[in-house]
Amino acid sequence: MSARMERGWADAYGREWIASWNRRALDQILTHYDDEVIFRSELAAKIAGANVLRGKAELERYWTEALEQISDLKFELLSVFIDEEHSSLLVHYVSRLNGTAKRAAEISTFRNGKIVCGEAFYGIADKD
Repeated sequence: MSARMERGWADAYGREWIASWNRRALDQILTHYDDEVIFRSELAAKIAGANVLRGKAELERYWTEALEQISDLKFELLSVFIDEEHSSLLVHYVSRLNGTAKRAAEISTFRNGKIVCGEAFYGIADKD
């Protein structure tokens, strides 16, 4: 187990991740990602042309363009789960984008303190 994959660290990471997105602090968010990260998202194809993004530079281009299309962004943390054996962390949250709320989750796998693999999942609209 990585020393970082502890409950206290995971909870703090989840709160900081949500806060960074709510501030649109893309530079801060990207500090967690390895240069060779692989990121999967069903939404990426609409902007980046592919569901699988390879490398931090490609991920940054996607998120930069996505943020330009979002006038209203608010994330609310629901829970954080850790898988110590696989050095993975899941952040479960409500995503409110341009007036539409959906439950969402992102799972990240860490190596040497950086995210090397990430995947985003989006649920149905959340009516609160």
